[in-house]
Amino acid sequence: MNAIKLLMQDHKKVRQLLSELEGTTTRNARDRQRLVQEISNEVNVHAQIEEEIFYPAFKEAARKTEDTDLFFEAAEEHHVVEMVLPELEASDPSSDEFTAKAKVLKELIEHHADEEEKEMFKRARTLMDEDQLEQLGTQLEERKMELMGEELELVGAGASSSGRVRNGSTSSSRASGNGSRSSGNGSRSAGRSSSGGGGGGARRGSAKTTSRASSSSSGSRGKSTSRKRK
Repeated sequence: MNAIKLLMQDHKKVRQLLSELEGTTTRNARDRQRLVQEISNEVNVHAQIEEEIFYPAFKEAARKTEDTDLFFEAAEEHHVVEMVLPELEASDPSSDEFTAKAKVLKELIEHHADEEEKEMFKRARTLMDEDQLEQLGTQLEERKMELMGEELELVGAGASSSGRVRNGSTSSSRASGNGSRSSGNGSRSAGRSSSGGGGGGARRGSAKTTSRASSSSSGSRGKSTSRKRK
């Protein structure tokens, strides 16, 4: 499948989900949770395949400063969505705060998708020939299927949704200009979890054991002294 066609299909699906979410009220908490979960899954996977595959290819094909600007702007807009989406997920779906955050997220994503379609994708058709776009489309489709499989596994395991998929993958990003900024947060988080969290638990357990041992030792010495006095 042509890369641009695949990405535009993703845009269409997310727009539909966002419109459904906009149509809910504070009384539809369960529907809101379901829709946010679906939106998060779709957005995370879509953003990751763009950053890993499409954006780097676009940047490599760029001929003008304006092309490079489009690349960096798109990456930055992804970053803004990454900050807003977790806040929405953490909000109470029966609250007015959730309603406001959902509206902001919808505006951000629709603005980003519109700009990509009208500017970046249009320019990509000029910079790349049909064969290149078909090859990119195949790569995007394969990677998307792989990530969707991981996403479903994590959802089944009860993992929190935002940033799940993107956290485990390739590093470096806006700063390096490679287009994939995905991995840093997840690995740092995993690192804290494995070293800080686990270590903290071990240290707490060790402290409790030491405390009990100390109390027991003190009790024994107290009893022994008491017997001698008698």
